[in-house]
Amino acid sequence: MKITFIAAMSKNRVIGNNGSLPWHLPNDLQHFKKLTVGKHILMGRKTFDSLRKPLPNRYNYVLTKNPDFSPDNVQVLHSKMAVMNLAVDELFVIGGEELFKLFMPECEKICLTVVDAMLEGDAYFPEFTGFTKKSRWDFMSDEKHRYNYSFIEYTRDAHHVLP
Repeated sequence: MKITFIAAMSKNRVIGNNGSLPWHLPNDLQHFKKLTVGKHILMGRKTFDSLRKPLPNRYNYVLTKNPDFSPDNVQVLHSKMAVMNLAVDELFVIGGEELFKLFMPECEKICLTVVDAMLEGDAYFPEFTGFTKKSRWDFMSDEKHRYNYSFIEYTRDAHHVLP
């Protein structure tokens, strides 16, 4: 299974504040939708709570330690092993901070929106190394987008095994 992260963060790595995004970028939401519709997405319970319902037209998985957590139209998982045993080709990890940290060793691709601002927050995207920037699209602020932002795609560097 290929693990892909999809996230948006500020220049100081903030991904959330009090259970919500500290910005409103409609193009980022459309980009997220374009990449994830019809796909398998994994989120933590706090991220699910912030969304308040499963995302439509996607296979929704929630990883939680709470054995009583059982929302409708979501497959609940209770361990990293259960996630890794899913029989899917690609799994998009959509947050939050704890899941990004937990699955960083397995992550092969990062689809990252970087918001050109230093913002207050209580959840952060982890530092990452061993990835190569494959593409970058820059966008200027406008009447619908308060901040400049960029869509950046990273892939994990191939590990070469010497004979």
